[in-house]
Amino acid sequence: MPEQQAIIELTVVDGRREKFAGEYNVRLFDGNQNPRLDKTYSTPTRTLVVPYTGTLADKYRVVVTAHGWRDAGQIAIQVNPAEPARVGIMLVPKQHAFNFHRATWDALATEWPELRALLSAGAKDDDDARQRYDHLRETPTCQPRLACLLNIVTAMKALSLPEKTAFAYLRQVIWDDSLAQDRFFAWADPQLLPQLDQAAKQGLFKPELGCQFFHAGSTSSDKQVEFAEANVQVTFHDQDAPPPELAGSIKVEPDMDCYRDLAAHAVLEVLPNFIQKILGKKGLTDPVTVYAQRWIVGYCAGEPDFDPLYTIEPA
Repeated sequence: MPEQQAIIELTVVDGRREKFAGEYNVRLFDGNQNPRLDKTYSTPTRTLVVPYTGTLADKYRVVVTAHGWRDAGQIAIQVNPAEPARVGIMLVPKQHAFNFHRATWDALATEWPELRALLSAGAKDDDDARQRYDHLRETPTCQPRLACLLNIVTAMKALSLPEKTAFAYLRQVIWDDSLAQDRFFAWADPQLLPQLDQAAKQGLFKPELGCQFFHAGSTSSDKQVEFAEANVQVTFHDQDAPPPELAGSIKVEPDMDCYRDLAAHAVLEVLPNFIQKILGKKGLTDPVTVYAQRWIVGYCAGEPDFDPLYTIEPA
């Protein structure tokens, strides 16, 4: 009997979400970790023909590398002869810069007015809101914080809960040193908590046990489990009292984890970040990594293009 075959349709893009221009290497492994391909290409789309066995070997892993660019890949690519598996890989330059030209304060008025309204909340006036926002956008050391915020709110906007999107429950960002390159804090509609509980019952979220270890002062936490990487997590601090003008609000800490599995998150993300802090380095999840991962998993799942209103350019 002739060997059955399946197809992987591979697309490689850069940090601008445009087709990759240049040579890149593709390594492909089957579910038994046997190498199936190691080849260099110069066109951004490729059709890869692979064996199909009807076993666990049909869950493939792809790794894409290019000189001067960060390695990227995708795991657990399930193939079958009936239809091609759609795989997109984003390569971002090792030396890079943020391009926020679609996320200026004025641009937000048309690109995403609801986000501008959220970012204006709590400011004295529009000039005050613009000033604190532009400080993030224009200060190189602060730009990762803005990239993180845009990553998270974009993912929350795409996250439909039983009644409305997760983003729609946010009331006011907390503008202080807690606005970091891997998370931010905000005041939210308290209905976000039961909405996430309902989403957990539907299998879209999973409560994180022992969240106090990862999020000091937290009372509960729910993590999206839709993707293998770059899922939204919302952690609640409902013992913190809101300001009088936001009475009844609940304090939330949204972030995005590179790994869905709690053990992998602890060993591959939290522990390395902790070690980096001991060594005197930042030790925070890189928003550029989250940006690329979220685009990759969304593309492979057939989701709309992940567009957080910025791109990653070669420096």
